[in-house]
Amino acid sequence: MIVTTSTPSRTRQIFGWVASSLLCFVFLGAGSAKLAGQPMMIEQFHSFGYSVWFMYLIGLIEAGCGVLVMIPRTSRIAAVGLGCVMIGATISLLLHGPQEKTVGPVVLLALSIAVYWLRGREGRNARPARA
Repeated sequence: MIVTTSTPSRTRQIFGWVASSLLCFVFLGAGSAKLAGQPMMIEQFHSFGYSVWFMYLIGLIEAGCGVLVMIPRTSRIAAVGLGCVMIGATISLLLHGPQEKTVGPVVLLALSIAVYWLRGREGRNARPARA
């Protein structure tokens, strides 16, 4: 028996694109601030006990994944990358920073998980599968 996989619903596609756009906007801004070496970012990373090179690495990951999350073929891996960065940010804030600021990274982590789920079948054609 041959069963075809279904394409994502139109609503799921719209929510996937909206969530991806939000992540893109937020992380392009955050990554750019780190890559520009803004004094506030340097101060924050030093207060966590991290070196400046690590700030630049995180900025590169954020900006890169912010772009890749908009490409259907790379959106899921970018969402995983952003999720990992947000787990690190949450842990850093819980250990070193004001704990009330953990809400932002947790919300962005949830949004990354949503993008991973929503963009799951996007960009793939319906293919026959053996059941």
